[in-house]
Amino acid sequence: MLRVNGDIVKAAVTVAAMVLAWSVTEVEGRNARALLHEHVFDTERLLDHTGSECVGVPDCVSVEGPITVLGIDQIRVLAVSCPDSHPFGWHWDTEQHEHLHVRLVGRTRTALTFSMSNRADAAGQSRIFVGCSTQLFDVTRSGSQQSRSGVRSKSQFPWLLGGGAR
Repeated sequence: MLRVNGDIVKAAVTVAAMVLAWSVTEVEGRNARALLHEHVFDTERLLDHTGSECVGVPDCVSVEGPITVLGIDQIRVLAVSCPDSHPFGWHWDTEQHEHLHVRLVGRTRTALTFSMSNRADAAGQSRIFVGCSTQLFDVTRSGSQQSRSGVRSKSQFPWLLGGGAR
């Protein structure tokens, strides 16, 4: 016999009812994806650059990539190269809108390659910062950040994320 927590069942039924209600009222003539994202992402919120690209990197200089603007449903790939004086790429950080997802997808000795995707119904921008060193990247002395995106700060259903009143 399978036992299910009553709160989980209640939440699932509530979500299902809301999805059905959306399909009858608001979704008509609107993009369902856009409707969902207007309730979960604050498309004006910019995640700060924290300077973590040089944390733990010997003899580090920060290299700033270009500002990249992503339209709705766009995906871009960008490589950020290190200068000849500090040729080895180590860590990275971003300044970006909450609804963008930036992911490290490749690494060479002198550059890091990133994929950026827009997860909402509004344009957004990102700028990538790479920590470059005079010393060869050492995975045993380094952390391994793989991606960065924002917490969906505009959720209308905070109880689904473990907080708020029901």
